[in-house]
Amino acid sequence: MGYGLLVVAISGAIVAIFATDMLLADRGADRFFLWNGIGGALGATWSTVLCLKWLGHEGRWGLLHLILGFLIISFLTSVAAGTLILPLYGTMFGPFGAIMTFFNTPQLAIVWCGAIVGAHLQAIKWRRERDSIFAVELPQPDEPLRY
Repeated sequence: MGYGLLVVAISGAIVAIFATDMLLADRGADRFFLWNGIGGALGATWSTVLCLKWLGHEGRWGLLHLILGFLIISFLTSVAAGTLILPLYGTMFGPFGAIMTFFNTPQLAIVWCGAIVGAHLQAIKWRRERDSIFAVELPQPDEPLRY
């Protein structure tokens, strides 16, 4: 799950930088610019970890869980990152800024969607490995019992 969270954190930082750059005047590369990236990465990581129960399921229901998880993670990321970047103003306008950024720059929406799908695929792998611990291999009927 580590690489999936890393990709989500990086893409969350990129989306946060673009969203605040769109909402606020271009300020250049200063500490506020750096804090935008850190806030976006922290918000994206926090919301993905919080919503891990929606990721990692297989089949049709897994796809439905992925879509719902994507929407919930995107909303929580925009609220959390907005709150970290600009405490009250960002909490209100974080989701709005994320939606407007995705409409204005569809490439970022594709990157964000790819990051969540990548985290979903990593969670599938993690769930398989976790479930394999509890699998018991029983001997076949024609094999002799080994003690």
